[in-house]
Amino acid sequence: GGGAAGLGRARCVRLRVRMRPLRPAMALSTATVPLAPSLPVGFGWVATAHAQAVPAASLGKGQRLQVWSETEGKWLDGEVEEVFTEGGAADGYRMPAGCVKVSSAAGIKYIKPGQMNLLRLQAPDPVYEFPQVTPQANVLARQALREADLARAAPLPPLNVPSADEVRKQAFTHLGDLGFRRGAILGMFFGLIVGLILGPMVRIIMTWLLLMIALAAAAVLVVWCVQAGANQASAQSSPATRGLLSLEDDNSSSSDSSDAEGCCARSA
Repeated sequence: GGGAAGLGRARCVRLRVRMRPLRPAMALSTATVPLAPSLPVGFGWVATAHAQAVPAASLGKGQRLQVWSETEGKWLDGEVEEVFTEGGAADGYRMPAGCVKVSSAAGIKYIKPGQMNLLRLQAPDPVYEFPQVTPQANVLARQALREADLARAAPLPPLNVPSADEVRKQAFTHLGDLGFRRGAILGMFFGLIVGLILGPMVRIIMTWLLLMIALAAAAVLVVWCVQAGANQASAQSSPATRGLLSLEDDNSSSSDSSDAEGCCARSA
């Protein structure tokens, strides 16, 4: 009995199955979308199913989305022109309920309720390009790693900071140099000789210039004084001459009047 019960328990198996909803059949389920032509062979194709079917009830007029273009074989940016929730006639066609009118670069497209998998809201999956490694790039990379290792392994040179005594010694080391002292003495000697030779000549030239300037100033002063005296003398002599002329005129007029009176007396 115990064996039969154990056998019965051994045969009872409990299974847990997770059911996943199937995507609606796509009109272009076997189609593929080519990626950038620069990608290496083997990475250039992906399937078209990038998004779940978009329900028409969640769409509105003017909403931005992407629509699959069968002619160009890629997703195009589009905009919802109209959502026919109740169906009806539009643009000369009879629209079923749930039909969506979408405009894109390829033109106007009417998406039926069973073709909602041709629309998607999210952005496309990023496409990563795999860089092509050349032999030269490998050589340069190995060289850079080698130089980096050498730079890390090489110790830094010690910094030699001189002290105050060393700086003082370096500043006054030239005083103990025989050549420096000889040059300083010779420079002072030649400077003294040149000063003694050229000093009197410079003094004579400067004295001559000062004398010439003083003579020119004196000449200008004398000429100015002479002109001022002449002008003053002419101004003083002009009233006296006018007085003499007036006296002569008076004498002549008085003589003329006396002569006229004498003539009148004789006639009388």
